[in-house]
Amino acid sequence: MKKTLFFCGLLSSTLLNAQSLTVNDTISSGMFLHYYAADTSANEYAGVAGSGVTWDYDNLVFLDTANTAMYLDSVIDMTNATPANQGYYPMATYQEQFDTGIQSFFSNTPDSIITYGFIFNDGTTDNIIRYHNDPLTSAKFPMALGTSYVDAVDGEAIASGITTAMSGSATIEADGVGTLLLAGNSYSNVIRIKTVENISGNVPLVGPVTITRTSYMYYDLSFSKLPIFIYGKVIADLGSFGVTNLKTVWSKDPLGFASLNESIVIPTVSIFPNPATDIVNISTENATSISIINSIGQTIYATNINETTHSIDVSNFANGIYFVEIRNETEKITKKLVIK
Repeated sequence: MKKTLFFCGLLSSTLLNAQSLTVNDTISSGMFLHYYAADTSANEYAGVAGSGVTWDYDNLVFLDTANTAMYLDSVIDMTNATPANQGYYPMATYQEQFDTGIQSFFSNTPDSIITYGFIFNDGTTDNIIRYHNDPLTSAKFPMALGTSYVDAVDGEAIASGITTAMSGSATIEADGVGTLLLAGNSYSNVIRIKTVENISGNVPLVGPVTITRTSYMYYDLSFSKLPIFIYGKVIADLGSFGVTNLKTVWSKDPLGFASLNESIVIPTVSIFPNPATDIVNISTENATSISIINSIGQTIYATNINETTHSIDVSNFANGIYFVEIRNETEKITKKLVIK
């Protein structure tokens, strides 16, 4: 779970909330909220955006029925942080710490929130991300429905003693306002902040690596300045080491329990030709849907299927790297597709 939380930290580090977010809605020392880990097969609701929408997570269940504990997310002053953390993030004013091993470092300005990076512990060692050359502007004020901007990031990753330069950009937007149905409760004054970040670097012994992170943060200012619901996913293209797809879902409300349905396994997936130019064939069993996602996290093709081999015309797709998601009721498999 800690590796999944790493990406949650990447995407959750200090934002705001309600149907219009201002500098008065920033978080600071002493604030905290408890969260429950939710089932990651929950609907993303990527297309549910705009004014007066409803995001229905009323039947959301625990990720693991054997682990229904609360996880504390709290904020402290950097003056109370460890000397090591102060050294890594000298410009940060606050540290946000999730008691699952995630720490993020940020400052509030009169018109924005600046995130300088984060640290996550994978159970054996601290892994460090520093946006020390060009930090991430996590929010620009005011933020209301339709607010959108792109921000460049530049820094480094330090893992297992290896330092790798990483850079890219993030698109942040307030893409929806409306009602969040969550575990039997209804929150009618919610604004959703969507972030899509794409960063890359060249890792020694691994080669080029690209990480695409998408997050949805749901805020209700009448309840807390911290998000009441978090949905995030990350696709990491690790070159010859393959593609990793991670998802994390967090609820401030306690959840229900899943029924004990038997998983339906997707045994194999074959994509050919790959690289493709005009037609690509996807062969699989027990799958019910196929989606193709581009390198910035946009779903550009989606369909339901009932056959074992599905053909797609990709002749109008731009050249580049894509990710194919093959799903059924209980499983999801992600494969890399190259268009030339």
